[in-house]
Amino acid sequence: MPNQRDPYMTEQFGHFSFWGHSRSFIPYVLAALTTVLAATMASESLLVPLAFLLLLSFVILLFKEPKYALFLILLTKPIIDTTWNARIPGIGINALQIVGAAFPFFAFLIIVLKRTPVNRYTSAFPILVFLALNALSMFYALLRAGEIEIWRFVEGVFGIGPLFLQFLNGIAAYFLIPFLVRTEKDRKIFLGVLVLAGLFPLTTGLLQIGGFIEGRTIRTTGDLIRISGLYYDSTNMRMYSLQTLVAIVGLLFYSKDSIRSRWNWKYAGMLIMIPLLLIVIYYGYSKAAVAIVLSWTVLLCLFKLKSVYLILFVTGLSVLFTTIDETPLALDRLFHKEISFAEGTLAEENEYTLLGGRFKRWEDYLSRFSDADLMDKLLCVQYSIGIMAHNDFVRVLIGTGVLGLLSYSWVLLSIIRRVVSEAITSKTGLSISALMILVSFLIDSLGLVPLIYPGYCWVTFGLISLSLNRNLFANDFQTDKKKNE
Repeated sequence: MPNQRDPYMTEQFGHFSFWGHSRSFIPYVLAALTTVLAATMASESLLVPLAFLLLLSFVILLFKEPKYALFLILLTKPIIDTTWNARIPGIGINALQIVGAAFPFFAFLIIVLKRTPVNRYTSAFPILVFLALNALSMFYALLRAGEIEIWRFVEGVFGIGPLFLQFLNGIAAYFLIPFLVRTEKDRKIFLGVLVLAGLFPLTTGLLQIGGFIEGRTIRTTGDLIRISGLYYDSTNMRMYSLQTLVAIVGLLFYSKDSIRSRWNWKYAGMLIMIPLLLIVIYYGYSKAAVAIVLSWTVLLCLFKLKSVYLILFVTGLSVLFTTIDETPLALDRLFHKEISFAEGTLAEENEYTLLGGRFKRWEDYLSRFSDADLMDKLLCVQYSIGIMAHNDFVRVLIGTGVLGLLSYSWVLLSIIRRVVSEAITSKTGLSISALMILVSFLIDSLGLVPLIYPGYCWVTFGLISLSLNRNLFANDFQTDKKKNE
C-alpha cells in the first residue's frame, strides 16, 4: 500500500536534504559530534548533556523534517540557556553560542536551496537594506582594524563575527519561520510550543521563589532581590515568561468561540499559568516588565474582546495573591530613583544610577559618537559595542552609524504600521500575539539590546512575520494539494 503521508508535508518537507539525497552522511556526522560533546561535558552539569542531546535531535530533524526541528529548538531553548556557564574544553564556547550560530546558518541554507521567495515577504526591502548595511559596517570595522596590524584584523573577525551572527537570527527567523509554518494548524502548534517551552522557566522560577532551589539571586535592585532561576540574568526568566503569556493570549483568542461551547483541561491549564507567570515576572523586579504588562493590559482593553476580561480578572487576582501588602511598597522601591528624579528631589551624585546607570552610559556613548570622524559616524564607530549599550537604538547608532540607524528606523516603522493594521482588521490570535510581542520588543529596546538576543528574536520576528505573511504561501499550498489529488 502506498505511503499515505500528507501531500503538502511530502511535497514541501518530506525527505528533505540539503545535499539532494535523503541518506546523506552529513547529519549523522554532526549527530556523532554532538554526542561526543555531550559526553565530554557531562561532568559540568546534568543539564549540559541534555542540552547537547537536544542539539543532536535538532540536527537530525533539521535534515529530515525542518519544521519539527524548528519546533524542537523553540521548545528546548529555555533548557539550553541554563547551560550558559558550561563551555566546551579547549574551545571556550557553550551550547547557547552553538545554537545562536547554527540557526542563521541552517536558515540560510534552507532559504537558498529551497528558493524561498524572500522578495515577496512584507517589509522585505527595508529588512534586506538593514542587513546589507550591518554587513557593510562589520567589514568597515574589520578593514579599519586591519589598517593597523594584520593580527588585529584576525582578532576582529573573532571579536565581532559572533555579534553579527547573533544579529542574523532575527533576519533568519523573519524569512524562515513563515516558510516552514504555513498552515493555520501549524501556527496554532507554533503558539502551543511556546506555551510548553515556558513550563521549564516557570517551574524553576516558582521553585526558587518557594525556596526549593537556590538559583541565582545576585541581581538586585536596591534591597529587592531579583530571581534569575538557573539563568545568568533575570532577563531570561522574564523574557520567557512574557513570551509564554503572549502565546497563551494568542491561543485563547484563537479559541474564543470554542471556549464558550467546549471547555477542556488545556484552557484551564493556560488560565492557571497566567497568574503563575505574573508571579515569576513580579519577583524579577524589572521596570521594563512592569511597563510591558501595563501596556498589554491597555492594549487588550482597546480590542474589547470578551476573553480579555477573564484574563484581566485572573491578572488582578494574581497581583493580589503576590503579597497584597508588599506590592505597592516594592514597586515604590523599584522606581524610587526615577520618581525622585521626576520630583526634583534626587541628589545630583545619584543621577548616574537612573535606570541602572543606563543614562550615564548612553551619554558617554553619544559623546564618543559626536567626537568620531564623519565616515565612522556614517558607518561604524564601534561595531563590538554589544550588550554594553543597554539600548538597541544606541547600539545600532554606534555599531552601524547613522545609515544603520536610519535603516533600522525604516524597518521598525514599516513593521509597526503593518502589525497594528493587521491586528485591528483581523483580530486573530496570531495578529494579537504579534502586536503584543512587538510592544514588548520596543519597550525592551529602550533598556536592553533584544535585537542581538537570538531566542528573543526567533519569537518576536517569527510571530510578526507569521502574522504579516500568513497568506504568502497559500497559493503554493493549494497547488500542492491539486497535484496530489
